[in-house]
Amino acid sequence: MMNAHRSRHDLVISALFCPANRPDRCLKATRSGADLVIVDLEDSIAPAGKAAARVEMQRLLVQRTAVPLCPRINAIGSPWFADDVEVLAASQHFSQVMMPKVQTPDEVAALRGRMPGVRVRVLIENAVGIRNMAAIAATDGVLSMGIGEADLASELGITDPKALEPIRVGLVVACRAAGLPAPMMSAYTDLNDDGGLVAACRRARGQGFLGAQVVHPRQVPLVVDAFTPGAAEVRGAQEVLATLAAAAEHGSSVAVLQSGAMVDAAMARGAQLTLELASQRSRRPT
Repeated sequence: MMNAHRSRHDLVISALFCPANRPDRCLKATRSGADLVIVDLEDSIAPAGKAAARVEMQRLLVQRTAVPLCPRINAIGSPWFADDVEVLAASQHFSQVMMPKVQTPDEVAALRGRMPGVRVRVLIENAVGIRNMAAIAATDGVLSMGIGEADLASELGITDPKALEPIRVGLVVACRAAGLPAPMMSAYTDLNDDGGLVAACRRARGQGFLGAQVVHPRQVPLVVDAFTPGAAEVRGAQEVLATLAAAAEHGSSVAVLQSGAMVDAAMARGAQLTLELASQRSRRPT
């Protein structure tokens, strides 16, 4: 299954949700600067509109777009899951799908049994899924894993955002242990609070997250700015790599920066990611 698109970026920093019953918005979203557009069949579509939204999604997926389109299906066990899968299984115009409310590895395996070539972006939104995060992340075909924090907090009765911190750390660990990319931050739903969004992105970046899901195009540049390394970070990464390279020529995997800080080969990965993120930003259209 291949998506009809031309890949523009290697890293997904911003993933923009768009309702499947608004193909005009979805196409516009592909020109918003987002790295991925999530074509939503789930939360943004009322039950009475699910069938019509699937038809619109089928028409949309054959379009050639500047960035990938990723359908978000309804949860397994819902009245709409089987129909979503039937429609998508007959398509050859996408390569990834978002699966919400995942609780076990078997659910991912069941989906891929119907669509063997598809890669799955998993959303964890309940306590059972949190308990099984490590096993889900390690499941064959999982492309990324994130948390739906609003639904999760509601189920757990959490009203203090700080209570989610241990779960976020657990998500980062589960993703990296399974060899997945760093997770994306959950969508920030207050569209009138740009400062809050930026602050949340910066906190998430410090916790090991990379990028964020967004619900409106105007949030895209704010997310990109928050997760893009600044000039000082780029210079620091360049120094780390250059210093380690010079040390390696003398048979050492440890080096000392001009500041006196000691670095080793394990730190090269972070420095390389910093430069990759900065390079990706420079390739974005202005």
